[in-house]
Amino acid sequence: MLNFNDEKHEYSLNGKRLPSVTEVIPKADFYCSPGRLEETRIEGVENHGMIKLFLDTGDTFDDPYIMAFSEWLDENYPVLGKLLYHEQPMLSIKHAFAGTPDIIFEKAIVDNKRSFGDKKIHALQLAGYYLLAREKGIKKTKTWLIISFTNGKFKARNVYDDRAENIFLACLNRYKNDQLIDSYLKST
Repeated sequence: MLNFNDEKHEYSLNGKRLPSVTEVIPKADFYCSPGRLEETRIEGVENHGMIKLFLDTGDTFDDPYIMAFSEWLDENYPVLGKLLYHEQPMLSIKHAFAGTPDIIFEKAIVDNKRSFGDKKIHALQLAGYYLLAREKGIKKTKTWLIISFTNGKFKARNVYDDRAENIFLACLNRYKNDQLIDSYLKST
């Protein structure tokens, strides 16, 4: 059974720790003060929580952020299709990693960000989520969306890259090899 420790953001299966999607991919190169980084982390947790609550209940609570998200969903339903999963930890048995995709629709994988960043890093993250979704039986899709709330509206960018799936798997293998090497070097 997959276990997720939200506080440490760690996944394990039968007591064995699994790497997460975001742990495996390269880190985006940017600088932010530790205080600002913590502020944005808290804001991100709150925003994801509000979207999860909306998707669970259908209630916007008259919140401008959630009302804009609801509007975006309505406008993009033909591209997205039916909602399948949101904020649900998932496991890849085949590749031995885990992650928690923001939202999976029948036709799209969606990740909510504060702002748009490096398209290649975003594509690697969504490739990981796509692999998790595929093991759950989700049909093939090239709609990998990053959404961001800007000027009172949600905007989306498709970051699909046909190379990203293979590069994500290469990153996963590199991560596992690095762990094996570290373990070897630390052993007595």
